[in-house]
Amino acid sequence: SKDQEALNKLTTRSGVKPEERDELVNRLKSNLQEERKAVEKERKNRDKLRSDLRVNRISQLTLGGALAAFIFDRQGNIRARNRAAEEEEKLRLSREIEANRTLLER
Repeated sequence: SKDQEALNKLTTRSGVKPEERDELVNRLKSNLQEERKAVEKERKNRDKLRSDLRVNRISQLTLGGALAAFIFDRQGNIRARNRAAEEEEKLRLSREIEANRTLLER
């Protein structure tokens, strides 16, 4: 094949013997395979990191939503407590007024 001829010319010109050439070719193939494996492993790691990041973002959004709901709920509770305190104060004042009226009537 043309590739084989080109390889023969290249190795002959560079002074590499045919048996050494086969060893070199095998080593290059092996290195290429290792490189491909490393690239694939890195791609998988990158994909996993992306996935983790996505999950992290979702949980941050969920956490943010939960925090907002908690704050909103707390504000609601505070308002309800304030209303209850106002009602108690009104009731206390009306009782006091009633007691004073009773005293005045005597």
